[in-house]
Amino acid sequence: MEKSLENLIKSLLGAKKPHAGTPQDAERVDIDGAAWVRGGKIFVRDPVGSGRRPVIVPVPEVQLFVNGHEVSEPTEVQASDDIAVVPRIRELPGRLTIRVAPDRLTASAELVPRRVIRYRLVDREPTPDLMLEVTGEEELHCPLSYEEILTRLVEQGVTHGLNYAEIRRLVEQPREGCWTVAEGEPPKPPEDEWLEVPWLKETEYGPKDPVDFRDFRRIPSVEPGDLLAVKRPGTPGHPGVGVDGQPLLPPAPRQLVLKAGFGARLQADGLTAVATVAGRPAVEEYGNVRVVRVEPVLVHEGDVDMTTGNIRFKGNVKIIGNVQDGMTVQASGTVEILGMVSGAYVGAGGSVIAIRENVVSSVIQAGPPARWQDIAALLEELHTQLGQLYQAAHVLFNHPEVRRRGTRYGHVILLPLEIKFPEIRERLHRLKSMLDRERVPAPPETELLWQKLKGLCGLEAVKVTENFLTDLLEEVAANAAHLRSLQDKPTDVVLQYAANSKIEATGKVLITGQGCFNTHIRAGGDVDINGVFRGGEIVAGGRVSVREAGSEVGARTTIRVPEDRTIKIGKAYENVLLQIGGRSTLLSRLCLALEARLDQQGRLNVNALPLEPDDG
Repeated sequence: MEKSLENLIKSLLGAKKPHAGTPQDAERVDIDGAAWVRGGKIFVRDPVGSGRRPVIVPVPEVQLFVNGHEVSEPTEVQASDDIAVVPRIRELPGRLTIRVAPDRLTASAELVPRRVIRYRLVDREPTPDLMLEVTGEEELHCPLSYEEILTRLVEQGVTHGLNYAEIRRLVEQPREGCWTVAEGEPPKPPEDEWLEVPWLKETEYGPKDPVDFRDFRRIPSVEPGDLLAVKRPGTPGHPGVGVDGQPLLPPAPRQLVLKAGFGARLQADGLTAVATVAGRPAVEEYGNVRVVRVEPVLVHEGDVDMTTGNIRFKGNVKIIGNVQDGMTVQASGTVEILGMVSGAYVGAGGSVIAIRENVVSSVIQAGPPARWQDIAALLEELHTQLGQLYQAAHVLFNHPEVRRRGTRYGHVILLPLEIKFPEIRERLHRLKSMLDRERVPAPPETELLWQKLKGLCGLEAVKVTENFLTDLLEEVAANAAHLRSLQDKPTDVVLQYAANSKIEATGKVLITGQGCFNTHIRAGGDVDINGVFRGGEIVAGGRVSVREAGSEVGARTTIRVPEDRTIKIGKAYENVLLQIGGRSTLLSRLCLALEARLDQQGRLNVNALPLEPDDG
């Protein structure tokens, strides 16, 4: 038992198997030498018998000296050798750059610390082949001292608002980054000249709070001699101080130019405007110019019916009565109706259509028809394709063979129109259909453009010339831009109740009473319904908020908004279709406090409280 333990220990120590031979050979043991690392020093044990000497394999991070000579290759060593190890130190240069902001309000230090890496040997167990291992410890140092940083700041003119604590942190706790080391004092901005408008204290129809449908104010009106506006003086600002110690001057107060438009007059001081006629006051802004005017108001007392005829007025209209079946009310300004509208058409180009009572089986159109934007989009598509047709025709018409034959330009474009660009004529037919469907005639410019575009239909295209097509391209682009610009001043609709009607507004639609039934709403802005929306469709350019949508019997109700907008419904019934951008969902149960929006991945999220828990 003791012999077997001895053999095991010898094998673990690397003893060589004795050769068969004499008894003396059987008792000889050969053990390889070994080297190891402890506490940063190398230790060596010599071999026994015919064992081999240990070998040390150096690494670049330390200098290895054996008997005073530096070695860089694997080297045999013995216990009597003088072995020394000197760890190397690696340094990476840093930099500190001072930057002064263009406005001279801040100075920053952009720091890349100097890095010092100190290597040391890692402890190793005894082994015949000792490969040295190292680990490195990194130290960060600021490349400049505290005093040197201050000197550098002064050299670059930074003398005011120094952050001494931050500068000391850069030295004592250097971190890579950009750090503010000086801050000036910004100038106090001036108060610009401004316009005091007394009548704006009573705002137009519209909720003071988006969710409060009960607080409305009347459309403002003035009488001759009433004060319209007063230009108030501005006050200058106060200078600041830059990090260079120099003053920072504030801009001068922005000046306003007050002008009087129709129905208004400037007083002798040029600072006050008064009304010269009765009507609705308004202010228009053009840069720093404010034009104050008074829009005429047509007040119609009584109903609009067959005895009075239709009302078309360039200004604001106020009807103290109802609008009866088959009648039309159109105004370039606002429309206010104190009664109901039944089976009629009401249109306005001003800021609001306000109807106090019910709207039944009628069309309400506020601002340019929203479908005009569809026409603009179609014209933009036509412009792109007509440009491609022009390029193709130009290449064909200038081909030598076509030139030799003397082919007319109109004959050249016929083939591309039929084969390569059939979509042009398809879009022309769509344009004609859209123009025919509009109750409000398109602008005269669009009607004239259509008369020219018809020249590309059928065999009429053979009469087209290159100049005609060039001019047509310009007119299509200009017409599309004009239709787009008509949406810059949105018109809102405010009413109590609507049934079996169509409501279009370039701005917001606000339903303040019972709600809407089987009604189609199209708005360029938000839609807020304080009551129910049952049957029909809402297409909004902004958000939609409805107290109750759909019905217990599942009347199909649709609500559509763009991808960056939300839909909120207090109580939503089954069979209500919600669409946000290109995503849609059909509600399959009654829900409370519903809110729908797209997440960052473009998925439609509908958060709601189910009225009843799911089965199972």
